Amino acid sequence: MNYYPFHIGDYAVRTRHLSPMEDLALRRMLDLYYQTEHSLPPDPAKVVRLISLPSEFGAVVESVLKEFFVRTPRGYANSRCEAELARYKAQVEHGRKGAQKRWAKDRQPTASPLADQCQPTSNQNQNQEMDGRMDTLVPVPSQKENNLHRSSSEETWRGWPAEIADACRRKLGGGLASDGPGVAPAARSGKGGYRG
Repeated sequence: MNYYPFHIGDYAVRTRHLSPMEDLALRRMLDLYYQTEHSLPPDPAKVVRLISLPSEFGAVVESVLKEFFVRTPRGYANSRCEAELARYKAQVEHGRKGAQKRWAKDRQPTASPLADQCQPTSNQNQNQEMDGRMDTLVPVPSQKENNLHRSSSEETWRGWPAEIADACRRKLGGGLASDGPGVAPAARSGKGGYRG
């Protein structure tokens, strides 16, 4: 356990009478208890060493152990620490079960819609229509643009992406990709014809 709730008011009420060294020993014992997630060793000399105090503070550690901990066959236990650890372990278990459910759900295959079930959305721009592929929208010139540029030269499509320009030309009845809409085959060859 890397974190535990420390209630300053509860601690201050119960420890106000301690000397600074007793307070230090108690805080380090609580940290050790939560970090290892089990009771402190039954040997006070070992507790002194584990909380990094010099051996001459053995009497201080023993007095704190007697006041705030209960000696059990497993070692020195503290009821508040045990309650916090039980709450923490229940929370971890709850999170583990939730993660298992989530992972089990993620492993189940999901059905994807068939192409004939896909429909363009109703909020589609009025100047767009489907070009035969379900995932691509191609801009279509408005009626005004259509009338103005039906027979215009390649300048009409300059700056447009080639794929979109070609689709628009086909829609407007134009020729090949290099032709402007309405350009006759004779004009392409340079042998007369209309060159809009």
